[in-house]
Amino acid sequence: MSNPVRPEDPVLSASPYRFSDLINAWALERDPSKKTRDEFESKLTKLITHLGHDDAAQVKDTDLIAWKQRLLNSGASL
Repeated sequence: MSNPVRPEDPVLSASPYRFSDLINAWALERDPSKKTRDEFESKLTKLITHLGHDDAAQVKDTDLIAWKQRLLNSGASL
C-alpha cells in the first residue's frame, strides 16, 4: 500500500518546479488564446515577485493567503 502525500507534508523537491513549466503544460493541454495565456503569465509574474522565487513546489498556503491579503489591502485585484 502506498503512502499518499498529505497537504500538511513538506514538499521535498530536488530541483525547482518553475511556474513557467506549469503554464506551458496547461497551455499545451488547454490551448488558450494568446490573451488568456498572457493574463495568466502576468498574474504569475506578480505572484513570483511577491514570493521572491519561481519554485511552485515550495509555495505554501500561507504564501498565497499573504499574497491575496496584500492585493486586497492595496486595492488591486487578482
